[in-house]
Amino acid sequence: MGLGDQVYDTLSPELKESMTEYYYVNSLHNYEEVLRAVGYFTHKYGKIGRIESQNEFWLELDAALRKDFNVWGRKPEEMGLIKKKSEMKQRYMDLGLNVAKGRVVNSYAEAVAYIEEIGLPVCAKPDIGVGAVKTYKIQKIEDLQQVNFDFNYIIEEFISGHLISFDGFVDTDGQIVFYTVDDFSQPVLEVANHRAHIWYYSHREIPEEVREVGFKIVEGFNLRERFFHIEFFKCPDGKLVNLEINCRPPGGYTMDMFNYANNIDLYNYYAKVVCGKKPVLEYNRPYHALYVSRKAHYKYKYSHEEIVNKYVGNLMMHTALPLGLALLGEYCYIFRFKTMEEVKSAVATVWASPFDEQKVSAPLPLQTSEVVEKSQ
Repeated sequence: MGLGDQVYDTLSPELKESMTEYYYVNSLHNYEEVLRAVGYFTHKYGKIGRIESQNEFWLELDAALRKDFNVWGRKPEEMGLIKKKSEMKQRYMDLGLNVAKGRVVNSYAEAVAYIEEIGLPVCAKPDIGVGAVKTYKIQKIEDLQQVNFDFNYIIEEFISGHLISFDGFVDTDGQIVFYTVDDFSQPVLEVANHRAHIWYYSHREIPEEVREVGFKIVEGFNLRERFFHIEFFKCPDGKLVNLEINCRPPGGYTMDMFNYANNIDLYNYYAKVVCGKKPVLEYNRPYHALYVSRKAHYKYKYSHEEIVNKYVGNLMMHTALPLGLALLGEYCYIFRFKTMEEVKSAVATVWASPFDEQKVSAPLPLQTSEVVEKSQ
């Protein structure tokens, strides 16, 4: 069954065909309205087996409904550990893992006092937040004026390092049945601050230190029947610094990248697990999956058509991104390759600048008057 705040006629045909029934509410923020909807489903179909949004924003709503209808899964009292960055940090420290120094502050004065203690630059982020929303790099004290301290913020030392993630799925018994590691060209915060590009790819050979720490975190957070997205910085000295755990599928089209890289169908596998089955998932990482974005305020050496024609057989999908994902680029290409040489060559080709005959690793920014429409 589906429950949402979008009118039924606006839903895609594929979604409509996948549901027995859909219940429209005016607002998912109106708990009484949502409660009545789940009550209706319960009255008509019997006890609900699972309540899931697969979306970071609605995890607390999921938990509240599970408690009220006695549905399996995390309840509200368990949400702090997977929603609050401060509680995540404490659990990481309890597990003996590396974390950035940080403290929750409730006012401008508290923030200034803590910054004086640990020094600049720092990162200011909501204690409960999604992605890089309302997250700021503070390079001078005056930068704190953009932070709204009506909400709890956590101030952390700024870590210079390479962003990587440990992603996967844990079954109902708490066993990791799928995992992979993604490497990012730069953190999402930097992408947001500089309107920059991003590319990321999946490993074929999993770094042992990341696998070891990832397994330790999944066990330490007692995950059950969930996708997970765990972020780290790998520092120049090789040390892993743990950032945060997200108990939901990774964003954008990353789930599709998992499938393309491994010739599997994680959506189908998840559905079987939720239905109480214990299927075996076999995979051997035959490909690197690669995501490369393009942005409308850059010009490119190669047209969209040239990219599509050049990578026939390797280009798995390409699409304009919806507004909610525009931070990652207005348009994206997803490839799969067997070698890192092919991965790097594809990034250089997609991003190649028309102002240089040589392929480059990043495009040149345009003046405002030179903005061009993205290729469809």
